[in-house]
Parts: sequence; structure tokens; C-alpha cells
Amino acid sequence: MMKNKELRKIIANLPRYPGTKKYKNYSVVNEGFTGKFNLSFTEPEMLDEFDSYLNIKHDLVYSKIQPCIRNIDFEKLLEDKKDRTHLALFDLADIHGQMILSSNKKIEEKLRFAITDIWNFLTKVMGFAPEQIYISSFAGGRVKQVTQGKYDFEKQLPKEELALRIWKETGLLPNNNNNYTNRETFLALNLQRPTPWGYRNEIFVKINGKLLDVATLEYLIFEPKFKNEKIIDIIPANFLLIVSGIGLERILMAKNKFDRIVECDHIFPLYNKVLSLANKKDEHKALIITESLRAVHRVFTDCDGYTNLSRMRRELIREYLMALRDNLRDLEISKENIKKLLFLNSKLQDYYPELKRGEKQTLKDILKYIETLDNLEKRGKLK
Repeated sequence: MMKNKELRKIIANLPRYPGTKKYKNYSVVNEGFTGKFNLSFTEPEMLDEFDSYLNIKHDLVYSKIQPCIRNIDFEKLLEDKKDRTHLALFDLADIHGQMILSSNKKIEEKLRFAITDIWNFLTKVMGFAPEQIYISSFAGGRVKQVTQGKYDFEKQLPKEELALRIWKETGLLPNNNNNYTNRETFLALNLQRPTPWGYRNEIFVKINGKLLDVATLEYLIFEPKFKNEKIIDIIPANFLLIVSGIGLERILMAKNKFDRIVECDHIFPLYNKVLSLANKKDEHKALIITESLRAVHRVFTDCDGYTNLSRMRRELIREYLMALRDNLRDLEISKENIKKLLFLNSKLQDYYPELKRGEKQTLKDILKYIETLDNLEKRGKLK
């Protein structure tokens, strides 16, 4: 069985684009995602370097492993007791070095570098057979259709052909491509600041007859044009972004043929500890406790406590705290055991030493929130 630390070491030692610098993981509480937690890879570094997503003054090429929290994934876990592929907190890594380049020259050469690195990682390093690997690409369509009306102009976006051709020349089987016209295959965003637009390949590995989404490759070659603060068109950019993200837990799930993603070795002992502490056994509730605790521990460590969160982020984290409190109570796990669970979570992720330092503050904030909820409930004010 491949373990998490083994995979992290392999990824750290991969060859990368010339000039790639190693960066530390960024706080999940950052201005790249105002009112949310860190969702992907490049946003905070771009703001630090350029204070912009479009004004790329010089090349920025770097590598890191980044914790991410997507609220929609946690909602899926809450709603679907049969969900086996989502986590509240997960790690993304680059394979080729994130290329944020000030020139749009030699796109094919640079895209080929990235695709070849990802392909070699999946086939030569991870050992997946070419017939297991599938790619989705953009089939072409109008902006209004692609964005489901979010951006209301009718520009025709051309079918993605360059990356798909390179994938096939690299080894992708002819029938292992799916063409879609949707937001999974064309990135169209405006993150409170103008952002690049462009093509996306979702990358899948077929395991036990099912496709598992393990990575994304984006090459962003357009920038939006505004009129009266509204996007009315997109035009070719004079910069180039070739960025990707490999989901570490998804790769471990595929490599080890896990039935559930929670079986990853840096998570499963915590999940099993929750079950062992429970007077009432329920695997789904144990999973919710595990993932809500991991997410809360990460957030409160990164921002040094609940009180340092913005109003919108407090609203987000309350969903995790509420789920943690309710499911601890349902499984009859005492509040005194939260300390043990936080200690174990830090131990399982000792490559993030900050989690150990954040245990005390996280425990304090969790207990305070549970006490607040309990008092509101006693007074009949908890809905």
C-alpha cells in the first residue's frame, strides 16, 4: 500500500519546469478567496506577487502542496451517506511547476512540457496503464451557454484542440477523451478581481470500472474585456498560465484501489479512533466528525482562532462546528475526547507542524462553540 508520506516525497522530488521555486503551503484563510477558504492553487501567490490576476509583470513558477477546503464537498458528505470520494479537507500538488508566465509565446512547447510530466507521473511513477487514463476537454460553445447565463454574451468559444492533440501524441488512447461544453472544461471566473479564462482538462483514472477524477490541467490564454464593470467579451491575453492540481488523496485512492477515500493512512486512524470512542456506532456520523474536525483544526490553526475570521467565513465554519457538535452528541462521544482527536490529527499530519501548535486554540474554540449551542438549546433559542 502506498502511504501519504511516500507519495508526498515522490511528488517533491519530481523534475519540474526550469526555474521552479519551492513554496510553503499558504493559509487556507487568504484574500484569494474572500469570504471562503482556499479552494485551489495559485490565487494567493498571484495577489502577493502582482496584486492582480491579469497584470503578470514577470514569470512566477513555483511548486507546493496546498491544503484546500471546498464547502460544497462537505455538503455532499452531509447529504449523501454513500459518498466515497469526497473529503472536507484535501491536499493539492503540482507535478510540473505552476507556470504563471508574462509571455504567451511558445504555448505548445510549454503545454507539452506540462502534459508530458503529468502523463509520466501517472503512468511511469504511479503505474497506471494508458488505458486507465481518461481526459475531458472543451467541445466548444457560446459563453452564455458554457457559463449557464452567468456571463451574458454570445461569443463563440472554439473547441479545445491543442492540449487534446498533445495528450494523444503523449499516449492517450483515441477513445479515452470525452468532450463537454460546460464549466468543468472551460474556466470562466471573476473572483472580485478580473481573472484569466481558458481551457481545462479534467483527468481521470479508471478503477474498478469507474472513473475517478484525480487531477485538473488548465491553460489560460484569454482575459476579459469590461464595459461599465461588466464582462462583455474575452480577448487573447499577452500572458500564459499553465497550472494543474493533483489531488493527493484521490491518487492514493486510485493507486491503492481503496473503496473509500477515508482509507488514506493520514485519515483512517482518526476515523477509526472516532468509532472506538463512540458509545453508539454509525460510520457516516463518524466520517462527518472526522472531516469536520480536520477542517476546523486547519482553519483555526491558520487564522489563530475563530475570532479572527471574517463574518462570512464565520458563517461557513459554523456548518462544520454544528456538524461536529451534533454528531459527537449522537455517537455519545464526550467533549473531553476532542483533545485526543486533535492530538491524533496533528500526529497523522506531522509534515504540517503548525497543526500541533494550533491544537490548544482549536480545542478552546470548539468547546466554546459547543457550550454556546448547548446554552441556546436550553433556552429554546436554537433552531
